[in-house]
Amino acid sequence: MNVIGIAVISAIAFSALLGMIVGMIKGFAKVSSWGVEYLLTCALTLPIGAILKKNMVTDERTLAIAGVVTLVLALVFLIIFRLTSGMFRAIFRRSKEKKMAQGKRKKGPSGFFDVIFGGFTLGVKCAVITGMISAFILVALDVSQLAIVESMQDIYTSGAYTAFKPYLMDCMYIALMLLALKCGYHSGISNVLWTFIMLGLVVFAGIASYNLAFNVQTFKGIEDSISGKVNEFISSFAGAEAQSISELIAKIIITAVIFILMLVVVLIINAFVPKLLCYARDSKLFYSIDGVLGSVIAVAITLGILLVIGNILQPFTADLEKYRFIETFSSYFKGGSFAGYFVNDNLMTLFGVPQVLPVVQWLG
Repeated sequence: MNVIGIAVISAIAFSALLGMIVGMIKGFAKVSSWGVEYLLTCALTLPIGAILKKNMVTDERTLAIAGVVTLVLALVFLIIFRLTSGMFRAIFRRSKEKKMAQGKRKKGPSGFFDVIFGGFTLGVKCAVITGMISAFILVALDVSQLAIVESMQDIYTSGAYTAFKPYLMDCMYIALMLLALKCGYHSGISNVLWTFIMLGLVVFAGIASYNLAFNVQTFKGIEDSISGKVNEFISSFAGAEAQSISELIAKIIITAVIFILMLVVVLIINAFVPKLLCYARDSKLFYSIDGVLGSVIAVAITLGILLVIGNILQPFTADLEKYRFIETFSSYFKGGSFAGYFVNDNLMTLFGVPQVLPVVQWLG
């Protein structure tokens, strides 16, 4: 076996062992189980997706339907496993709180199963993180076609790598969906909306500053004062255009000052509103509703970005004879049952959505 392969396996095994030890000390109630949820989702989604593609697909329409069903199943599995793990974690926490109230335990896991599940889930999580990082690096190197890749061909041509290759991108895309769900739930839709509001306020401040400086006569006196001083400085080398240049510079200075003052007000508002949102999210009901809506928005944005990127790349992957530079990248989306719906068999394209950016036409 190649040295790099041995190093990857050793890193995964070591991280799993370390995670298992820490998890057993902390207990299941205090560790995150998304690694197990992720593996279970992949284990169910990928074979079901393969079955759907094999038995259901006859044309582009049925291929698109199979893709949507596979996508929905992945989301459903992620949500179900998330809720299930949360339920079990709540049981262990209540057991620990009960024992602490009775004086039977002060800290650490609540019991034997808390120890076992804690070690298992954290061990799996650490192994998944290490495995995903290793897979990403290997795929990135292969796609980059750097000189170092030539010395690693025994890895890329090995039986293990070729067997897992069709599913690497499947697993990475499901990981992105899981990440979107987690981040969306923890941040909530309120924070997302407030971020957009803040961006809107900054843009508004910029537009308002420009209009006030360039179109409102109230600042004419200040403008004349500044332009007069600027004119004295540049008249020696600007010539006949000194007056117009000095007036433009004066307006730009006024715009910048107004924008900074407005930005200070926006930052003051931003210092208080997020704290109010945090207080509101102390309510379990508000936190749950806000989190669910945040997850929906985060997943929708993530899937939208991935589909748009695939929609742009799809014409290149459809003509690999002409665009050989993308051949290696495209090969990672063949043979799987999930990620291909984002690139080679892009769902947007299958549903008749034209190419978002006609890059192929631009390149001729």
